[in-house]
Amino acid sequence: MKTIDTRKNIFFEKVKKGDIIATKTENWIGRIIRWVTSSNYNHIAIYIGDGKIIESQDGYGVRLHSVEQYLDHSSIEVFIFRSRRLSEKKADKMIEISKEFINEKYDLWGLIGILTKYLVKKVHLQDWITFWGENKIAHPRYFWCSEFVAHCFALVGITFVQFDATYIAPHEICDSQETVKINY
Repeated sequence: MKTIDTRKNIFFEKVKKGDIIATKTENWIGRIIRWVTSSNYNHIAIYIGDGKIIESQDGYGVRLHSVEQYLDHSSIEVFIFRSRRLSEKKADKMIEISKEFINEKYDLWGLIGILTKYLVKKVHLQDWITFWGENKIAHPRYFWCSEFVAHCFALVGITFVQFDATYIAPHEICDSQETVKINY
């Protein structure tokens, strides 16, 4: 098993601006998100360089934060994904645009909605229950983590899924044909 210092050194050798940072945590909300969405990841953010990420996180909304908050804990698995079409120029533009969303609120109701939508599919109730929150008219700038990442990439012309990206889970970005996993 890699030590935390070794893991950090290798991470910083591999990561580039614009990369997607995915995490897997063993807290109760992380487990629920992974179970409901049938995913290996429960949170994602965008690496902006200099050890910083931009993310939308419950309780904080969109914020800049140190990626070391994840790397300093051996109980958190961290993964790097890279867009196949994100040039350095597009990455810089995306990062600049993404900073305009700092302090926007976290979309807790939207997250509950997407988890409900996934749960309905998981237990095969989609013919009996419909999801009522299919639009973002009320709060178009509230984001949960993967919705924020998808939105920022879409602003530079990169999409991860064919359907409405306002209802996207972390694994749909990480496992898309648009991304490649960077091993470290």
